[in-house]
Amino acid sequence: MRNFSFYATWDDTWRMLTAILAKGEYSLTPDVRYSSSTPILATTLDDTLKELCRVRGNVYIWSEKFSTRPPCMIRVSDGENAGKYSVDMSKDGPGLELQLPPCYEKDKSVHLAPGHLWYQKRTKNMSTRLWEPATQELKAGFKEVRGVLHQHLTSLTHDTTTILVGMGVKHLVEEGVAVIHGLE
Repeated sequence: MRNFSFYATWDDTWRMLTAILAKGEYSLTPDVRYSSSTPILATTLDDTLKELCRVRGNVYIWSEKFSTRPPCMIRVSDGENAGKYSVDMSKDGPGLELQLPPCYEKDKSVHLAPGHLWYQKRTKNMSTRLWEPATQELKAGFKEVRGVLHQHLTSLTHDTTTILVGMGVKHLVEEGVAVIHGLE
């Protein structure tokens, strides 16, 4: 399985990201537009990284265990971000992608949508220009990070669907203020 879905509040998410980084084998790159072709490779979760994560809701996970090449940075050619750089996960790396679970307040309710951990089925090696399938090391890294996330989640039956949620989500559901999206 190349995709793992879960629900979490921001506090749940920070606990999970801290646990991933605490292993000492991973770094996080927020999905933002960079002014240079050098991305952030964060090994600790601080307020600056949290804010960058909130802005775009996506982070990339790198490790010497499975990332044989640095992140591929592409230059944005037009629009409001022209001249800036972004990570292209389909090239080099490889790395894991973590879409952080959206969580926002509206009409006295907390709206939650699923977050997802996944990896590319194949990536392009920019040195050889060849497409390479996901390695066993990348798949093992996915399983390890999924395991870290899973340690911070519990099962919850919502309507007729069982989902994995952080404890913050569980409490919001118990209080009757959670609106869960994305179950279709």
